[in-house]
Amino acid sequence: MTELAGDIEPTIKNWLINLVGGGVHVCYALPRDWDLTVPAVTVVLLDEGYTDIPPVGDVLMQFDCWAAPRKKDVAAVVKATVLTGLYTLETTKWVDAVTGNMISAAYNTHALWAPDLTTTTAAGLAAPTPRYTITTQLVTGKAPALI
Repeated sequence: MTELAGDIEPTIKNWLINLVGGGVHVCYALPRDWDLTVPAVTVVLLDEGYTDIPPVGDVLMQFDCWAAPRKKDVAAVVKATVLTGLYTLETTKWVDAVTGNMISAAYNTHALWAPDLTTTTAAGLAAPTPRYTITTQLVTGKAPALI
C-alpha cells in the first residue's frame, strides 16, 4: 500500500523556514507579542485535495508576508523571496527530511498588496502594517512519489 502524505502544513512551513532563513519568523498565525523588527510569513492552508489521489495532493496555500508598520520595502523583499522559491519548485523538488513529504511544483500563483490598516504600534500610534498575500497551488505528496 502507498503511504499517504498526511498533514502537509508542517512540510510547507519547514520549506519556508529553509527558504527565508533565520531573519524571518515563519508561523501559522502572527504571535500576539510579535517582534515588529522581524518580518514574518504566515502559512495558511486554504484547501486540500488528497483524498482521491494519494500519495500526491494538490493544495491551495496562502502566505502572508508581514513587516513592521510603514516598512513596505521589507515586506516586498520577503514576498520576492517566497515567489522566487515557488518558481524554483518547477525545476527543483523539495523533500522535507523531517516529515518525509515533498513539494514538487507551484502554479496559479498570485500576489496581492493587502496592508492591515488596524495595527497600533507599541507607542499607541495607528500605523498600517504592510502585508503581501500570496496564494498558490502546490503539488505535494509523500516522497519519492514524483521525484
